[in-house]
Amino acid sequence: MPELKRSLGFWDGLAMVVGIMVGTGIFRTPGLVAQRLGRPALTFVAWAAGGAIAFLGALIFAELATRHPNAGGKYVYAREAFGKRAGFVVGWIEGLVYAVATAAIGVVAGEYAGRLVGVGDTRWLAAAIVLLFTAINLLGVASGRWVQNLSTAAKVAALAGVVIVALANGDGSGWHSALSTAPAGSAVWGALAVAFQSVIWTYYGYLDAGKIAEEVVDPGRTLPRVFLGGIGVAAALYLLLNAAFFQTLPIERIAASNLVPGDVVSALFGAGGGTLVAGLALLVVLASLNGNVFVTPRVIFGLAREGLGPAALARVNTGGTPWAAMLLIGAVSTALAVTGTFERLLGLAIALVLVIDGWTVLALLRLRARTPLAPFRVPRYPLVPAVYAQGRAQLEAGEYEAAVRSFTRALSLNPVLAVAFNDRGLAHYHLGQYQNALADLDSALHINHQLEASYNNRGLVRDALGDYRNAVADYDQALLLQAEDPLALNNRGLAKYHLHDDESALADFNRALQVRPGFVLARNNRGLVHLRQGQPDEALADFLAAMRGDPTLREAHVNLVLVYDQRGEYDSALAHGRWAQRLGRPSAIGFNNLGMAFFHLRQYDSALAYFDSSLARDPDLVLALSNRGIVNQQMGRTAAARHDLQAVVQMGTDPGLSADARRRLARLRP
Repeated sequence: MPELKRSLGFWDGLAMVVGIMVGTGIFRTPGLVAQRLGRPALTFVAWAAGGAIAFLGALIFAELATRHPNAGGKYVYAREAFGKRAGFVVGWIEGLVYAVATAAIGVVAGEYAGRLVGVGDTRWLAAAIVLLFTAINLLGVASGRWVQNLSTAAKVAALAGVVIVALANGDGSGWHSALSTAPAGSAVWGALAVAFQSVIWTYYGYLDAGKIAEEVVDPGRTLPRVFLGGIGVAAALYLLLNAAFFQTLPIERIAASNLVPGDVVSALFGAGGGTLVAGLALLVVLASLNGNVFVTPRVIFGLAREGLGPAALARVNTGGTPWAAMLLIGAVSTALAVTGTFERLLGLAIALVLVIDGWTVLALLRLRARTPLAPFRVPRYPLVPAVYAQGRAQLEAGEYEAAVRSFTRALSLNPVLAVAFNDRGLAHYHLGQYQNALADLDSALHINHQLEASYNNRGLVRDALGDYRNAVADYDQALLLQAEDPLALNNRGLAKYHLHDDESALADFNRALQVRPGFVLARNNRGLVHLRQGQPDEALADFLAAMRGDPTLREAHVNLVLVYDQRGEYDSALAHGRWAQRLGRPSAIGFNNLGMAFFHLRQYDSALAYFDSSLARDPDLVLALSNRGIVNQQMGRTAAARHDLQAVVQMGTDPGLSADARRRLARLRP
């Protein structure tokens, strides 16, 4: 069985971790943090807290890596804890994720290099850079290690140079400035929590030390030092850089900047700053690129060696490099960089990384139970995985209040668990607690702005609040991250339907059905558009198809009540109404539709009861309020009719219903 030689020492591992971890995040995140917190002291608290949380994560992965110091990292832990199938899934997903990430880093490197050499179209330059670093690492571990050590040292030295020059020449204006929007009192804690969520992503990357565990000398002693030392170096560098920023720029300028180090360099060096910024950024990116090219093939190599991939990918050259796996990763990353197709994959890749990391942490619980002793042990078990898993099960079972409690416990232990914020927001949504849901989904997206599910879920909440335009914007973002997602297409179509943009809604529903022909929700919702466009036969066909596709789809039965009522087939309308009731408590519009069927059958008492139920579910449903006023008028209940119709006029949300209410009020006796 092929093996990789143990030749990497502490400094090699440290250069790998720092090189990967300290990336472009430090260019963009400081402005976001300053904007949230508004005062220098609070920004330092956020950056220090991010380092502390990353330190705890490093403890967990240090134990996992020393328990199983084999090539591959996370897939090894998943295989040991959950079996080969789990290892296969985790390993190949991570291989794809990091091939995509390598392509993305290559494109950024190409853009900065293009600025320095004056190249416009940088796609081929990006591909050439990826190929160059692939070739360097194909020569052997020694060449890859040498380039990593050199590039990381150059990066740290350049950033340290910015710190020294800024501290020596800055006027200290930032230390004495504050934003007018800076939080005060108890609001500070909420602002810190949100800002901290952005900070934590700049510390991501230390986990990659596990991929090279098989090549580290004395792993039981060296790997914990690499994990924890990498966090220490990054935290110190981030705090010093923030000090340099405040020494040079006022906080107003920092908060407004998307590239704070660039503004600092421009302030210090004037017109020549642009070239310096491009050179500094290129240094930062190249160390990260080489690190990813070095570590990612180790995952593919480990999988192939254990029969979880083609055996040819387990070949190692005389330089100690898993050359076949490296050629595969290099080819895929180069192709993605040239074509630009990685952009659609990147959002999905980030979401998959979160899932993989969650399962990896869960692996520690099983491995600890099976073998308590290890070369390095986390001081305390991480409780987050167990609590989060409990919350996820409760959410799937519809136990929404219990799920909220479980996710809250998980977040008290790890306040940057984006998926917990997302899932707690979804539980709040199902409970009708829309403001709480909105706050949680905002938090999830502050932590990870590429989380497609959170955009989709926030769109659902805004839909429920009647904020249809912003709901459409959220669905647009979801579809940018995962194009052709039938659920997001359906949801966007429904929001457009509420905005009376029927043609766009119809296009979304049609596209969703092209992607997933049996998608009953999209077929049901398309029927709503047909009905409003005066096409009752097309609407009936869609509602019936949706019902046949899923007889338990309550919305289809509710809509059949409406269309049969309009066709004068009241017995069919009531039959589907009773089906809808058997399937669960109808929505407000469902109760309204049943009320209309009874109204046309002149069963006014039943109609009134259903309109009351509709308004109990949604007091702002003006259609039900108008219909109840009409029933009260028919029953001779003048005072009740006047109350309802006046309320319709006062709400003024539907001009047609308001005009009808005014006409009816004019005919009512005083």
